Amino acid sequence: MPSAEQASLTYAFDAYCAWCYGFGPTVRAFAEDNAHRIRLSVVSAGLYTGARALPVAAYPHLSAERGRITQLTGAAFGVGYEHALSRGTTVLDSAAAAAGLAALRDQPGVSELDAAEAMQRAWFVDGRGLSDVDVYRDIADELGLDADAVTSAYSAPGGRVEARAAFRALCLLRVTSSPALLLHTAHGADQMGGAASRVASLTAALDQRLPAGHPPGLHPQAVLARRTIMSNAKNTVLTAAGELFGQKDPSAVDRWVAAGYTQHSALAADGPEALRQLVAGLPDGFRYEGARVIADGGLVALHGTYHGFGPDPLVAFDIFRVDADGRLAEHWDALTPLVRETASGRSQTDGPSQVTAPEETEANRALVSGFAQKVLVGADYSALTDYISTETYHQHNPEAADGLDGFGAAAAQWAEQGKNLVYKTVHKVIAEGEFVLLQSEGEFGVPVAYYDLFRVQGGKIVEHWDVVAPIPAELPHDNGLF
Repeated sequence: MPSAEQASLTYAFDAYCAWCYGFGPTVRAFAEDNAHRIRLSVVSAGLYTGARALPVAAYPHLSAERGRITQLTGAAFGVGYEHALSRGTTVLDSAAAAAGLAALRDQPGVSELDAAEAMQRAWFVDGRGLSDVDVYRDIADELGLDADAVTSAYSAPGGRVEARAAFRALCLLRVTSSPALLLHTAHGADQMGGAASRVASLTAALDQRLPAGHPPGLHPQAVLARRTIMSNAKNTVLTAAGELFGQKDPSAVDRWVAAGYTQHSALAADGPEALRQLVAGLPDGFRYEGARVIADGGLVALHGTYHGFGPDPLVAFDIFRVDADGRLAEHWDALTPLVRETASGRSQTDGPSQVTAPEETEANRALVSGFAQKVLVGADYSALTDYISTETYHQHNPEAADGLDGFGAAAAQWAEQGKNLVYKTVHKVIAEGEFVLLQSEGEFGVPVAYYDLFRVQGGKIVEHWDVVAPIPAELPHDNGLF
């Protein structure tokens, strides 16, 4: 198991990149020599995607560069590769290759470098195109993996989701070429070497950047990139939401939304066609400003702000359920107007956003679930300090100040207005690391949906964000709000 004291490195790699093939043995030797102090992730680059995914004949320089790569790295190209170049018909499709790497990497017990090297041997030695599912069956047999599981994963939509997520991750890390070896630091991703680097120079570079006993922390972009790769459901939602609400592309419905899409929002009718119409009707000034994302199995929650839906920005929680085919299958949400001046001075969305303690997920879920049942539903406010820190409680509800005293004063004011906090049913508990989101039903003067996001630290709740949304008398569907 990797140690928490190990530094994190990313190897930006494309299976169709000849320079990556030459660099591969160097990366392998470097990783083995420094295994005690690094953990290395192999991330697919998109060298040949979109309009660049063409038959190999469209790239005559590939034949010419073989000699130089062999001269600099010692890598030997096979007869099968020479024949593939001569035929010129194999389509170089990095998205398919990235999906293949994801299918191999996700199997139990596999080494990412072993998988990457096997793929490159298939192309640069045997001349086999990496869009062929049988290639992955043979690689699985070679590596002692379940061949049926690998080929099934390669053929499923989730593989292409992981491929797009990998490309996006490298964009976040500002990687523009491969091969590249990146060390994640508190200041960003620091490129340590590339195609012509040697093991000794890479180790020396690591020594310079990694003081003894003090591995670098991760920059938020590096954390985001790694988390993006790790969670298929999160990948799906981030990519789909980006295309639907960032690019405002109605055709993204066909790529990302299940035929039986179930809608619970008060803003849209049921089914994929209603979502398509919603996206097609978004105004020019519409944009979404994301604050945080948490994933729990197939449920993914987004917290952010919509601009352009109406005259004022709307702070929102969105929950998506992703099905086994990697498509959006169900959606819930709650929105409330953005408030510029708040009692605490904090905004409704600022504060920590990255999951940094995934190992604490279940303990934090249990803590917040207990709080929900005893304090929120059971209304036993004498137990508040069993769950909420008495030292630090950062508040993002616009009408409540920080601390338990701030919450108490706000609750007393609400009661005077006839708005008592009444929680009747907790419908969902979504947890990842230090963040736990509750979706509940109750009353706040009128029937409402409560979305409460808590951050837990040291076994106590230390921060709170929320949206309290009235439940409308009528919905544009029959699915209910919950």
